[in-house]
Amino acid sequence: MIFLKHSIGFLNKLRLYAVLFTLNIYSSNALQLPSSEINNSLQQKAMPELGEGQLARILSRYYNIGLGGLKAWEKINSLKISGTLTFAQGPLELYAYQRKPNLYKLNLRKDQLEMVLSHDGENAWQRKPGQVPEYMPSGQARDFKHGSIFGNYLLYPHASGKEIIYIGTVTIDGEHCHHVQVQLQTKFQVDYFFSVHSYLNVKVDHTDHLSGNTNSIFYRDYIRIAGIPIPTLTENHESGKWMSTLSIDEVKPNLGLAPWIFRMPKLVE
Repeated sequence: MIFLKHSIGFLNKLRLYAVLFTLNIYSSNALQLPSSEINNSLQQKAMPELGEGQLARILSRYYNIGLGGLKAWEKINSLKISGTLTFAQGPLELYAYQRKPNLYKLNLRKDQLEMVLSHDGENAWQRKPGQVPEYMPSGQARDFKHGSIFGNYLLYPHASGKEIIYIGTVTIDGEHCHHVQVQLQTKFQVDYFFSVHSYLNVKVDHTDHLSGNTNSIFYRDYIRIAGIPIPTLTENHESGKWMSTLSIDEVKPNLGLAPWIFRMPKLVE
């Protein structure tokens, strides 16, 4: 399961380490359900019955094997993740909070300095060390929002604004993988590469068609938390170059994270 995903590449774009320190559809290759049969109820199902066809069979196995299945998905509502995010310049403490469907908050610390980035379901905001909270610029907000969903874009396959296509098989780091592509109405493209045996994600590419930027996330060393697979080692690459590594130390599910945790604090005048 991918929870700290595209946002790690987003951190590299923000040069967060520097900030902290300077402040000291194709026949069976696509889902075949006619659009006239896709109602609102079906759009809201994370792991629906998909029927016949190659992609339908592969996605069904991915949901049940690679993501832990519907029962595990329905039981989990939020996650708190702590770990170490390492850049070439050195490590940062990372604390991430996620709640369905798209509430996401990151706290990054180095010594006495802290940076906060958050998406409250509608708006993305940040607080740089020693400064007041502010809304992210539109380009950064768009990028951060893309990485804020709980789970990934292969879930809710009948949701509006996306098209899922099976590309084929490919070998990634010695692992034979299915390649499934998601084209989003937001002009992002997400390419998933997951093992044909374990159905766990091996690599995910995020491409922004507006900027032309692509970052690749590699996932390793999975554990299961409340039945959901979580990669404890995540590497981010841009244009084939290593940018950062996230090592997860602890994952806590269902802590009752309230929506207000993700909202930008109001300034006292």
